[in-house]
Amino acid sequence: MNAAANKMATLPSSFSKQHKKTVGSQFRESLSLLMRTLNSTIPHYIRCIKPNDTKRSFEFNAHRTMQQLRACGVLETIRISAAGFPSRWTYGEFYNRYRVLCGNLKQYNTAVHSMNEIGEHIVMSSIQDCDKYKFGKTKIFFRSGQVAYLEKLRAEKLKRCCIVIQKNVRAFLVRRKYRAIQHSVATLQRWARGCLARRLASHLRRTRAAVRIQSVVRGWTKRQAYLRLRAIVIGIQCAARGTLVRRACRVERETRAVTVIQASVRGWLARRHYARERRKVIVCQATIRRFIAKKRFKKMKKEARSVEHVKKLNKGLENKIISMQQRIGELTKESTLLKSQCADHAELKSKYETLRGVDTQFKKLQKTLATKETELLNLKQNLEIERLEKLDLINERELERSELKATNEKLERENAILVEKIQIIAEEMETSKVNIENSIRTRIEAEKNILIREQDDARDAYQRLLAEKNSLADRLESLERQQGARSGLGSSLSASNVSPTNMSPSHARTLSSTSTISVNEPKSLQDVDINLVLKLNQKLKQLELEREKLTKFVQEQTVTPSGRSMLRTKEAIKMAEVESENLRYRKDISILRSEILNQNQNLQMEKFVSQLENLEAELARLRAENAELRNLVMRENKMNYVTEDEQLLLAFETHKNIIRQLESEVDELKTRLMNDREKYLSEIQGLQDKNIKLSECLSKTYSTEVTHHTQESLSSTSLDSITPDHYLKIEILKLIEDNLKLKQMLESASFASCKEDAEVTRMIMEGGSGPPSMDDESILLGPNDSLIMSSSKLSVSASNTCNVTRKKERTYQGMFEFEKSDINMIMKRLITDLKPRIAVNLLPGLPAYVFFMCVRHTDHINDEEKVRAFLSAIILNVKRTVKKRYEDLESTILWLTNTLRLLNLLKQYSGEKPFQTENTEVQNSQCLANFDFREYRQVLSDTGVWIYQAVVRFMEEKINTIVIPAILEYESIPVMSTGKPSRTGRSESVGASPSDLQALLLGFYKNLVLHGIDMEVINQVFKQLYYYICASSLNNLLLRKELCHWTRGMQMRYNLSHLEQFTRDNKMADGEINEQLSPLIQASQLLQARKSEEDVNTVYEMCNKMSTNQIIKLLNLYTPADDYEERISQSFIHMIQEKLKERPQSEQSTLLMDTKFNFSVRFPFSASNIQLEHIEMPDVLQGPMLKKI
Repeated sequence: MNAAANKMATLPSSFSKQHKKTVGSQFRESLSLLMRTLNSTIPHYIRCIKPNDTKRSFEFNAHRTMQQLRACGVLETIRISAAGFPSRWTYGEFYNRYRVLCGNLKQYNTAVHSMNEIGEHIVMSSIQDCDKYKFGKTKIFFRSGQVAYLEKLRAEKLKRCCIVIQKNVRAFLVRRKYRAIQHSVATLQRWARGCLARRLASHLRRTRAAVRIQSVVRGWTKRQAYLRLRAIVIGIQCAARGTLVRRACRVERETRAVTVIQASVRGWLARRHYARERRKVIVCQATIRRFIAKKRFKKMKKEARSVEHVKKLNKGLENKIISMQQRIGELTKESTLLKSQCADHAELKSKYETLRGVDTQFKKLQKTLATKETELLNLKQNLEIERLEKLDLINERELERSELKATNEKLERENAILVEKIQIIAEEMETSKVNIENSIRTRIEAEKNILIREQDDARDAYQRLLAEKNSLADRLESLERQQGARSGLGSSLSASNVSPTNMSPSHARTLSSTSTISVNEPKSLQDVDINLVLKLNQKLKQLELEREKLTKFVQEQTVTPSGRSMLRTKEAIKMAEVESENLRYRKDISILRSEILNQNQNLQMEKFVSQLENLEAELARLRAENAELRNLVMRENKMNYVTEDEQLLLAFETHKNIIRQLESEVDELKTRLMNDREKYLSEIQGLQDKNIKLSECLSKTYSTEVTHHTQESLSSTSLDSITPDHYLKIEILKLIEDNLKLKQMLESASFASCKEDAEVTRMIMEGGSGPPSMDDESILLGPNDSLIMSSSKLSVSASNTCNVTRKKERTYQGMFEFEKSDINMIMKRLITDLKPRIAVNLLPGLPAYVFFMCVRHTDHINDEEKVRAFLSAIILNVKRTVKKRYEDLESTILWLTNTLRLLNLLKQYSGEKPFQTENTEVQNSQCLANFDFREYRQVLSDTGVWIYQAVVRFMEEKINTIVIPAILEYESIPVMSTGKPSRTGRSESVGASPSDLQALLLGFYKNLVLHGIDMEVINQVFKQLYYYICASSLNNLLLRKELCHWTRGMQMRYNLSHLEQFTRDNKMADGEINEQLSPLIQASQLLQARKSEEDVNTVYEMCNKMSTNQIIKLLNLYTPADDYEERISQSFIHMIQEKLKERPQSEQSTLLMDTKFNFSVRFPFSASNIQLEHIEMPDVLQGPMLKKI
């Protein structure tokens, strides 16, 4: 067909013009054109495939398409094409196409015979795998995809060349344009700046002239206004002051006149009343004395000559006068009563119509009034007689009165002396009170600090033992795995000597597993060397010996009483300290009691002493309980079947409980003692003040009564008969009765106020105990949880999921019911399958809340076996998950959060009062009722410590790679770097910077905050990390001499400031955390400080956190950064050594810091205010086995 086409093409054009084209000629021409087109293009495999048989658009039948591909052999064609070399190029075409990929063409000749070499060079340099291409005589063959790869390389190379050309052209154009613009801008700026300068000069001249004119004008206007205002004010002040003075004078005159009038009237009224009353009294006295004197005179006539009768008469007269005075008082009272009744007589008449029955009583009262009046007349007559008789005895009474005055003066002097003594005693009591309070306060603070220190030491030792226990357990587990692997290998090697009937199931399992390995890999076992087998057997024996040693060591630790003896000694020391403290307090109380008894001996102090004795009895009871507890602890420590770990746990727990109980009891006794002492001292002071006031009042009243009795005999006789001691006793009894009444009133008032306060609090609780609304997130979230929920609110809203929903149709009890067979499924859903990316979108600590609600249900139904299995499964699965996901920091932090939240929930709902201070009434009603989870709380605390140590260890591993470059090697200030090459051959470009370290720490901080870790725990984490940074950096600095110079110290100090600023920016406890960097900061300051002999004291005071060996080592390693800086003299180093010898010996031995040191961790208690009845199980956790009740 090609030949025919060629013949047709060679025919002359006249022949084709003479005849018309037939259909065959047209077909042949089209066919020849098609063949020329096919020959001029690259052949491809083309097959037309129908997507469907109905010829519809957008419809694809996969089965029909696969049948067509199989029928046409397309798949086999593709496989054959891929297996061979489908792409091929001649050397000339390849050179013309891909000569760009040849780096330097000058080394090759561009003649035809050298194109093969150039093509081979291009292919070999571009394609590394020799199997991807083959070289022929005239062509190069490529496998599928290699030509596309070469095209990609060629396009990239051309693109780079194009970019270089464009860069140069554009740079030339921009540079030319920039120079033109720069020239024009400079010209414009020159003209513009000149114009602006001239304009500014003219503006300054005008401004100065305007300011001068304005100052003169404004000064004149202000002076005129001031003078006018001053004149107005002076006039107003003159008028106002005159008016005020005149008004004050008028008021003064009126007041003086009113005062004079009132004084005159009141004086006249008082004189008239006094004269009237005096006249009445004189008349009554005269009448009574006249009657008595007449009667007595008749009797005296008979017995006037008898002296003994006169003496008896005097005695009888005294008694009779007293009785008559009492009788007169009663009669005067009755007379006043009768007078008041007479006054009421007018009113009784007005009420006569309404009270007719009162008439008879009124008549009786009139009769009694008449009789009383007759009796009053008789008594007046008797008093007159007695007055006459008393006149004879006035002379004798005058002598007795003088003697009484002398005794009164003597008593006054004695009373003044006693008052002075009482004041001195009160001052001494005040000083002794202050001294005793200060001594007790200092002693309490010292004892408190000692107890806190001992508690921290015990916690640190316990956590170290716990870490050693965990490390030994991990090591034992790894050894068991290694031994199992070794034994499996040995059994597989000697399988021909073992019969299947004589082996154990474990050996059978290992043998079956090794047999499968041997079947799958027969070639590797056949090639095993005998020497290798012998070496492995020896290694296996060594491992077995090590395992036996470890087991013996563990058995010795569990059997030998060394650990128990050590604990017993510690507990005995602690008990002895507590007993000595109790004895010391007892001695102080006895001293106080003796001092107070020596100073005051009244009833109140006797009560105080009795209360002190009661307190001593209570202390003795507490001491007996302490001894019983000590014996109990000693007996528990003597038990042989308890393991070492349990001994440590029991001893530590009992020790903590005893110390806590003793501390609370001692504090309570101290507070009670101080309160009682202050109360009694205040009462004593009050009684002393009252005694002083009464003595003064008594002396005054006694003196006035004595002067009055010189004038009136009646009152004098009454005072003569009553002595001052008797009067004092009566007054003291009255005061005691008044005090008792006041105390009763105070107690009743306090009781009523307490009842009112209780009622108010009950009403408040009832009013605020309703369920919180859905919009109030502060009710559902605690202080830490609210922060996490606010930080994760964006992610929660983005996912459009509701984590905590409430159902108000029912009242829930805050419990999840589950079956014992579903425990493994619950653990799988909530622990094993829970991912951090899911937990972040949920309520922080939601698994812990769910676990606790399940525990509440087991406590509600009182199923001990179920709750033990549930809690054991939680602890076991958490440990497994943490071990499995050790490299996943978010997962470890997640389970640290849930472990601590579950621990806090067990404390909060345990029913113990110290953990219920922030609970609501609903939360207190939901406390656990049947089980005590103190042992499980200790286990959870240990698990939390273990997870915390794993988190810190992982963070330290992450930090370890960038600490040294970021702190020691990074040059934050490039100007300060020196041109000296490093001796260790390190490159000048350091990989990590302080910003990288800060970014890594910020990532740790965000993870901790995002999962709801308490801020105090975060501070402890960063305190440990900062210590590790300081220890590793300082140790590395002490081993590298090229870093010990002035500029490097400045760089280090600048790098450390980033870490200090990090703690301040994130509002952490920067003082405690940044203090861990003090040794490294002081080392950088030591490198920058002056090192002359005058600066020895400065260096000594500056490096108080560094040890002696560290300072000397750093000074010996110090090398000047340049030739201008002087070296450190040996005399300076010797002077520093002599100065550092003044430090304690313990601080001089350490050179390198311990990078494996761990601070003791303390988990603070944080109560949660989330209501358990409002927590729902999210659908994402797939927990249908949990039923909320």
